[in-house]
Amino acid sequence: ANTAPAGWSHDLGASSHVDTWSTCAVIEALREDGDHRNDAARWPAMRRAAELLLSMQESDGSFARFERGERDVPLAWLPWRDADQLASAAGEPAVLISARVLAVLGDMGWRDEDDRIRRGLQFLDNALRQDGRAMNTATLAAILKAA
Repeated sequence: ANTAPAGWSHDLGASSHVDTWSTCAVIEALREDGDHRNDAARWPAMRRAAELLLSMQESDGSFARFERGERDVPLAWLPWRDADQLASAAGEPAVLISARVLAVLGDMGWRDEDDRIRRGLQFLDNALRQDGRAMNTATLAAILKAA
């Protein structure tokens, strides 16, 4: 992702694949840690994780789950692909992941004055205008929290 080492993976022991969703969960847990003796280690880890989340932003303003460009892999063009794995990176899951990233970054103090946050919010706005009526409640709630 062209950033300093940071983030957390979904799979135990995985060291080379970051999971945006899991990174958000760990940041949320670190923010809730009330033990101020951990501040010296917690804040740098959260800052690096935030930089990683921002580096996962796609050109359309959305955020990738595992790696940038994951929705535009050549295998997705083939009719006999593994649709379940590839579909998880597009459509409503991409909206849900993007909303969660923006909510976490917002909780950390990032605002729409930053062009990356503004592009992410624009992506969510466009997704709502196009598919808002078909989205499930969890996705709509995540968008609301991000806003």
